[in-house]
Amino acid sequence: MNYPIRSIEEMFVSTKKELASQGIALENIDAVAAILAGFKLQSHNDGNAAKKHTIPQTFGEWAGGFTLDSHYDRFLAVAVYLFEQKEVQTITTADIVGYYDKARWDKPKNCADVFAKSAQKMLFTENETEEGKGIKGQWTITQTGYDYFQGLKKEN
Repeated sequence: MNYPIRSIEEMFVSTKKELASQGIALENIDAVAAILAGFKLQSHNDGNAAKKHTIPQTFGEWAGGFTLDSHYDRFLAVAVYLFEQKEVQTITTADIVGYYDKARWDKPKNCADVFAKSAQKMLFTENETEEGKGIKGQWTITQTGYDYFQGLKKEN
């Protein structure tokens, strides 16, 4: 960690003023200010290092951490990704197609059929209105689907 002397001095002086206003005993201010200024500089450096070196992970990269052998598995991957990363609970065929494109996967011939068969396996359920009627084309992953998907995680 390389800090210009001027930056260290500025942090020390500002920290010393901060401590003086908080009633720290005069004989202790220099020592406490030096230590606290060091922590502040380190914290500032750690925060900047994390920001500089964080490259976002794509959906395809994220999905690569799972063994996805079927369209059912891939539909679940989209649902879990949206749920965990984007806090989205309801998905549609358009969501599936969009994420298939992002991952560069071959699309199924009939997405509605994959959803219907996934529902038979209790991996997804149709969203429902307050009256309990299904909302056509809107799906939510079930706990069964979520648990099954967690079992697809590849071992490192």
